[in-house]
Amino acid sequence: MNEPLAYLDPDGNEAVAALATTSMLLAEGSGSAAAGIGLTAGAFTGAAILGTGAAGYGVGTLIRRVPGVDAGIQAVTDQIVDTIFAAQNYRHTLTVANGLIEGALIQVGKIAAAGGPDRDPDHEHHKTEIKAALERASRMAKRLPKKLQTKVLQKINQIADSAGVRLSE
Repeated sequence: MNEPLAYLDPDGNEAVAALATTSMLLAEGSGSAAAGIGLTAGAFTGAAILGTGAAGYGVGTLIRRVPGVDAGIQAVTDQIVDTIFAAQNYRHTLTVANGLIEGALIQVGKIAAAGGPDRDPDHEHHKTEIKAALERASRMAKRLPKKLQTKVLQKINQIADSAGVRLSE
């Protein structure tokens, strides 16, 4: 067929795709026809995947040329990315708020371990630490979605009430 890079025709009777022939020659060299078939199948599978990717790219390119479609796709993509970012940000904010609440509870535990506010020699220091941690946790909680914010703020207020701490906010 006068295309030596695409076809091989060693005896002049039948042109065979060069890729398949190369795989068969490798198989003959290794002494296994199954290896040649595997190589050929792998090569054709790879070519099919590459072709599918190229077709997808082509379709995507054509779709982007339709007026308004590219902007719509970009808007949807932006919304998805924003949602993922917000979820990660909320998770981090909640983790920080819970860490601050835990820190306040540790200070409450120190007061209790000393025998209560009357017996704790560092009561005012512990109370100051509780107030600072809960106020910061409260500021963090206000960045959360409303339902979660309400739940966290209730927990903060319960701890403040039990510790006898009045929060500024």
